[in-house]
Amino acid sequence: MTKLDEKTILRRIIRSFSGIVLPRTTPQIRAGIGDDAALLSFKSAGDLALSTDWFLEGVHFLRKLHSPESVGYKALARAVSDLAAMGARPHSFLLALALPDTHTGKWLSRFLIGLRRAAETFRVRLIGGDTTRNSSIVAQITVMGILPSGGAVMRSGAKPGDFIFVTGQLGAAELGLRILPYWPGTPLTRPSLRHPLLSAQMFPRPPVEFAQRVARRSLVTAMMDLSDGLSTDIARLCEAGCVGARIDLSRLPIVRIPRIPCAKKENAVELAFHGGDDYGLLFTMPKSRMRELKTLQRGERVTCIGEITRERKIVTMDSQGRIHPLISEGWDPFRRTRLKR
Repeated sequence: MTKLDEKTILRRIIRSFSGIVLPRTTPQIRAGIGDDAALLSFKSAGDLALSTDWFLEGVHFLRKLHSPESVGYKALARAVSDLAAMGARPHSFLLALALPDTHTGKWLSRFLIGLRRAAETFRVRLIGGDTTRNSSIVAQITVMGILPSGGAVMRSGAKPGDFIFVTGQLGAAELGLRILPYWPGTPLTRPSLRHPLLSAQMFPRPPVEFAQRVARRSLVTAMMDLSDGLSTDIARLCEAGCVGARIDLSRLPIVRIPRIPCAKKENAVELAFHGGDDYGLLFTMPKSRMRELKTLQRGERVTCIGEITRERKIVTMDSQGRIHPLISEGWDPFRRTRLKR
């Protein structure tokens, strides 16, 4: 097995991202890969949104179950989801990558194919980073996005009486993760309509353009991404705004449990509340602007699941009108390790 040095690895990364055609954006990239730091030129760019995200072997993915393409794609998609949560347009990113020297050949090439696919999907450019050797695979992505000055949507703006919305289907990614160890074929190397649960887990698609549309229209009062499970993320949104929430169980866009042995014990409602990894949006807006929302969906699945309340409690309501407290049991890296299989 050929083992590559750092200089050769860097050249391979640079070649993998050459020729990506992106629209002209501000700030302009004055210096990207090849210097000690990237250099961005600001003129009238507005605000710059920054976020960073770890993607760790054994915590966020499993080398034997996730294809290299899915690891590269998802590492960037997860980070871009944070930009979408504030209504920012993705602009550029930094990649810090640590690999065993046994994975600098074919595995790295396939990883870069997936990473480039995500970069093209979300129209974002690689502008630098770092590489090193490590016994396990570690990727850290730092993303930058732009938006009009003062145009960011915060998670703290929800008001009593606002409706609560989510995008996508809740629990699909977690269910995909749970059936992944029993998957008889080779790991997916690209999204597949034939395998929506595995695709949701391995190739998530944050609704970046939809988020920008609602942000530009000042339609939503609070917004964040759904990454750690609805039960955890709604608690964060409510805490930031000093409000409460009532979730209607009958409205949840829950995943359909397939009739296969490894999934027969799964509970769709529990997956929706506590699963995580969906990378959709959780947002609130006034009832009076519901009609405007429909004009901005453009095929995006958006579901009203409840209402913001003045009382600082988070509860669920069943079809008989019975109220139950909602306990946050979503993803917490210090409480449990999701990917132990």
